Amino acid sequence: MASVVTRKIPEIVLVDKEQLGVKELFTLNMLHKTDVSEFVICPHQRETIYLNKSFERAEDLIPIINGFMEQEWCNSKGDKLYKQFEDIAGEKAVSILSAIWQDWRKERMKANAKEKADEVLKRVRKRHIRQSMKKRKGTIQAVFEVGYGLYDKKRLADFQNGAECAFTYGYLCALEDQEKQQSVVE
Repeated sequence: MASVVTRKIPEIVLVDKEQLGVKELFTLNMLHKTDVSEFVICPHQRETIYLNKSFERAEDLIPIINGFMEQEWCNSKGDKLYKQFEDIAGEKAVSILSAIWQDWRKERMKANAKEKADEVLKRVRKRHIRQSMKKRKGTIQAVFEVGYGLYDKKRLADFQNGAECAFTYGYLCALEDQEKQQSVVE
């Protein structure tokens, strides 16, 4: 089953170097080319960031990281936070933070898409569109088969075209239903 992140920004957990697991050590050493002795920040699972609690200014980094992770796009505010983090933690740590941010943006984009899809399905349920589509099921199947090329002996079968035709028909049905609702309201 697919899952998406639920938090708006990752959780920051203060840990010692000794608490890092094999996965975190591998990520630091192989992916980010950073020795454990230089550990300031490290990704942990999907929604958590490990921050070295023995780093002298770790508490100062937390609001900077939170602000940076809230940024959806590269902008002047993100650049300032990036520079502040680099001034405190150094060049290697800021490159790790940048990689964490890029991965986080991808995760948030998936989560945002799922949230939008949930909203669409909620509207579909509210308007009882499924029930009206059940009445048109035979027509939808026929439109798909025509688009698929079932009746055309000269053409090769094309599932994508059939699906697009069925979708277009469904879209037209939705427009008709919307026009009917608007005329009833007026």
